[in-house]
Amino acid sequence: MYFIWMVLENLALSSDDNKDLIYCLKGWGVALSMCKSKDTHWALYAKSVLDRTRLALTNKAELYQQIMQPSAEYLGSLLGVDRWAIEIFTEEMIRAASLSTLLNRLDPVLRKTANLGSWQVISPVETVGYVEVVDELITVQNKSYERPTILVAKRVKGEEEIPDGAVAVLTPDMPDVLSHVSVRARNGKVCFATCFDPNILAELQANKGKLLRLKPT
Repeated sequence: MYFIWMVLENLALSSDDNKDLIYCLKGWGVALSMCKSKDTHWALYAKSVLDRTRLALTNKAELYQQIMQPSAEYLGSLLGVDRWAIEIFTEEMIRAASLSTLLNRLDPVLRKTANLGSWQVISPVETVGYVEVVDELITVQNKSYERPTILVAKRVKGEEEIPDGAVAVLTPDMPDVLSHVSVRARNGKVCFATCFDPNILAELQANKGKLLRLKPT
């Protein structure tokens, strides 16, 4: 948690409109104190601060996407840059990899310590679709599904595209909230969530071909 506090402090000092980041920084300070004093609720508090930090990062990324991407589109078209490179330009510029990686490492530890739920929702979108099970999202990223499809993917690295027709991606993996696939899911209004419970994941896989409704709460 101390490393997260240091990296977040650096991000806050180098950002304008950093009120949310400052609040998160103070929250991590409290979490560290609670952990040192062996407060019984330290993990639960730290998880709430972690989620707020993740949300602050996501909001910051979306803001810069709106500010920078139009210029990237304009200059890229004038310079003859490949379309795929233009589309991911802002994502690559704003990705706070070090902080997001630290958050992802700590998240499952806090979940287990605080006895929290089985889901981490990255893109909360209510949807309906037919279940399709795949080993890796990358193997179907160029596919086009004819009907609304809920993809249960055993492996999601973060750099994949979400295939046409997919209305949800569920996985045991936990990609960075600023990863390409996470940004695509939020921008495309596609439900994207991590399931930490292998039993729930097995139940989803057993529903292959069936119509399911997903309602994140």
